[in-house]
Amino acid sequence: MSRLDLAAFKPARLEDAGTILSFLDKTDLRFCDYSFVNQVIWGEIYELTWQIAAERFWIYSKKLRRLPVPLGRPITAVELHRIAADLARQGVQVKFGFADQRFLEQNPDIASLFEIVPEPQNADYIYSTQKLIELKGNKLAKKKNLISQFYRLYDGAVVLPLDTADADDCIRLAKEWCRIKTCDQEGYEHEKSALARALHLFEPLHLEGLKLVLKNKLIAFSIVSPLNRDTADVHFEKSDPTVKGAAQVINQETARSLAGRFSWINREQDLGIDGLRQAKRSYVPDEILMPYKLVPK
Repeated sequence: MSRLDLAAFKPARLEDAGTILSFLDKTDLRFCDYSFVNQVIWGEIYELTWQIAAERFWIYSKKLRRLPVPLGRPITAVELHRIAADLARQGVQVKFGFADQRFLEQNPDIASLFEIVPEPQNADYIYSTQKLIELKGNKLAKKKNLISQFYRLYDGAVVLPLDTADADDCIRLAKEWCRIKTCDQEGYEHEKSALARALHLFEPLHLEGLKLVLKNKLIAFSIVSPLNRDTADVHFEKSDPTVKGAAQVINQETARSLAGRFSWINREQDLGIDGLRQAKRSYVPDEILMPYKLVPK
């Protein structure tokens, strides 16, 4: 295949779930950018569209001019280069994203066709579900201690399933979290928009999550969906930074709720933010899944 018609791509809709998930369920690739839920909730922000062509699932971000390496029938670096050249003749300059190390190794000629650029800010953090529940070892002892302290200090706290009635409280908590963390305002506006869309479509997207409640006040929540057959994707996880141990409790309880169904948990990316990187690495990921951007030569 050397042609790809970008005009035939379309935004992901709820009714597309079955088609897209059929590709995700057959892959062991765990990049969260392929998630059906992420395509819906971040779709307008990044101008995401998709298409099935030649037994491959393609995603295109018009905003980023980026095509992740497709899922489905294997593709070679030579084919990708031909597609890029064809699109360039049509006046569209694209780059390919989310090539993993395995793809690079399978295409030894790739360096002659593409500039290969690692993108650590888009690396996904992958954890064993059981590890996040048990928190064994010296490196995770502090997490376990914080959880114990939380339950000693707040014995009235309860963990409950999240539902659509919690939407306003989740937005308020996310806003307060950002105020305390002095997070990047533009990035927060994007995240707030995606969070609002996830909460609005909570049931149609078959999302699930938990809430941590103390004296009828929401102090932490998580929102999760399946990424593929053995991996869950944690799209959002927020806690009140003033409540010691709340972040560790919602993390552990979310993992506990996924046990027996998913062996792995993708806690998504750090976006190049130092504090977020430190937080994700403090849980000792089993894998930091590095993506590579391929810029045609």
